[in-house]
Amino acid sequence: MKDSSQAPSPVVDVLIVGAGIDGLLAAILLSRLKLSTRIIERKPSGIKNARFPVLWTPRALEILDSVGIASYILEKGQQHHKFYTYKGGQSTGSFALWANETSKFQSCVALSLQQVKDRMLHILKSEYNVCVEYEKELIDLDDEITAIIVHNGATEQVQCQYLIGADGVHSYIRQRLGIPMESRRNDTFFYTLIAQVVTNFPGSKSVSFIDSRPGSAMVIGHDDKINFTFEHHPSWSQCNVDQQVPLEVAIRHLRSLIEPYQLEIHKVVSYEGWQTDIRMSEELQVMKRVFLIGAAAQGTRQLELYGMVSALEHVNNLCWKIRLDYIQGSKSEVLETFNFEMQHHIRAFDQCSLTFQQLLAGRGKHIMGGLNSTMHKEMQYHIRRHKEIFSGLNGLPENRLNLRISDKTFAFVTDFNVAGGDKLPDGRLKPYRASQILELHNIKRNAATPTPVTDDASISSKKHTSWSQRMFSQNLRRTMSVRSKVSVATTSPATDTWKQIKGNYYYLLDRIGVDGFGTFTVLVFLASTLQQQDEKALALLKAFNEDMNSPRSFTRRLSESHQINPKPPVRSQRHSAPSLTNLSPMVSLVYITNMGRNEIISLQSTISSLVSPEYLYLDHNNECHTKLGVQDSPAIFVVRPDGYVGASLKLEDHLELATYFDSVGA
Repeated sequence: MKDSSQAPSPVVDVLIVGAGIDGLLAAILLSRLKLSTRIIERKPSGIKNARFPVLWTPRALEILDSVGIASYILEKGQQHHKFYTYKGGQSTGSFALWANETSKFQSCVALSLQQVKDRMLHILKSEYNVCVEYEKELIDLDDEITAIIVHNGATEQVQCQYLIGADGVHSYIRQRLGIPMESRRNDTFFYTLIAQVVTNFPGSKSVSFIDSRPGSAMVIGHDDKINFTFEHHPSWSQCNVDQQVPLEVAIRHLRSLIEPYQLEIHKVVSYEGWQTDIRMSEELQVMKRVFLIGAAAQGTRQLELYGMVSALEHVNNLCWKIRLDYIQGSKSEVLETFNFEMQHHIRAFDQCSLTFQQLLAGRGKHIMGGLNSTMHKEMQYHIRRHKEIFSGLNGLPENRLNLRISDKTFAFVTDFNVAGGDKLPDGRLKPYRASQILELHNIKRNAATPTPVTDDASISSKKHTSWSQRMFSQNLRRTMSVRSKVSVATTSPATDTWKQIKGNYYYLLDRIGVDGFGTFTVLVFLASTLQQQDEKALALLKAFNEDMNSPRSFTRRLSESHQINPKPPVRSQRHSAPSLTNLSPMVSLVYITNMGRNEIISLQSTISSLVSPEYLYLDHNNECHTKLGVQDSPAIFVVRPDGYVGASLKLEDHLELATYFDSVGA
């Protein structure tokens, strides 16, 4: 297969084949994790064929927020908070489809796929100096993951440690490896028409479902474009079910669906027919070296209602596992969970997609089994049933990464609101750490202490000191905000500093992702331990800190193994928040308390003896404690690098953290 006369193969950590949304996100994440990356695309550059609106769900926005793209989507796109239903030209109700208790994003956003791709290309080039290599096609690969690439008739060999196939539903990599696709196809045909329109239909700027006598349709409105998806039925087309429906016939059908409203088509952007086909690759990885993501793994035509969240989740699940495997010299077993977790994820999405397609085809009553059902009731039922999937916030199955076991010897518990495999709920923290509270308090206290004046020289000295203190105080206040959030107001020194903070806070997931990107995070929720001065709880907290810093701690093992192949993560420059305490290159630690500012000041000696104030954060209105179900007793949550909870346990069982990381194989 390989020609020994050729020049030595260039070596790269990861080769990505395919420059769609999934491939581009993988390139950005892996580059941020400091793995050398190449990404090739067989098509030429400049092809703009994805200008139709896509709905970016809360989970899709969460994932893209980690690489700085969610804010762009929110700025350029159109937010949708509700899903509307219409019957016979009348509104029959609406659902807060994307509202959730887990994410800071409470809506979906409509924006074209091409605009998001262009933004990703810009970030990949400007921040990581990685460019897509267009018109390069993978034509062969061997067991040693040497890829043969052809470009303008010339071949090139590329040796890589990991190969990611993001090359679409007809993936060459999947076919080359002989991996079959499971397929479930039925006789239902759909059409999708995207057009610039003029209409007085009230749902033209929203996400809507139309049910009328001629049929049903889903509508996604964005700017002056509308995306119509509808079933083909011979009763209105006068064509066989598998025949191409003429465009003018489809437009006439859509006009009948929205009567009594009018619809004028100014420009057709896209018109295509497709058959319901649930397809999934039987394997998503081979030998912990080759991986399939996006359409290469999941060939199902998903309604635009889901956006790209499934493909993005594949990438988000994979990249940190590749990095851990790389650091551990391929000794970690974490990569083996990619196939299991994403197969589960794909099946959940496919079942939801199939159900919604059946509703769109007017078969809801058969699904519901209710004689007196209405389309609105059917939609409401299925939206409730699949709400987490619509938002993209569904959980992962139990495995070595997601522990839910609870017994006397294995103390991972499920009596909190979240357990292993659940998505970590995002909550708000105060925009400052305990250390900043204490520093500012001490500055103000020292400035208020009177000092006797003896001569002119000392007067000059005191003036200088006072100016320095004021400047330091002002700089400190400025550090207590995150640039991407509302900034802290600055007023005269006489104004109470704490009254200047207006609606400014950290989000927990942002806090974890700033410098804990690509690492596990150990979240310690202190509840009211410090202010109640409970001797047993304080002793447990002291023992926990001693254990985490012990030479026998699992964190020490991770640090030692990291020395084999050290590649630290890139620190994000988009945030001004300080870094979390790093126990090792793979584990970060953060404490969260429900104390207020005055309690922090009054208990500063206790805090300093038990917890570093630099890594102690204040919960905002007890929001994080409440969402995770932490009440009076302290608790520990292990958060995976992709934002899912790996394990939850009580502080008294903190020694079981080593059990978790041994199970992970890290």
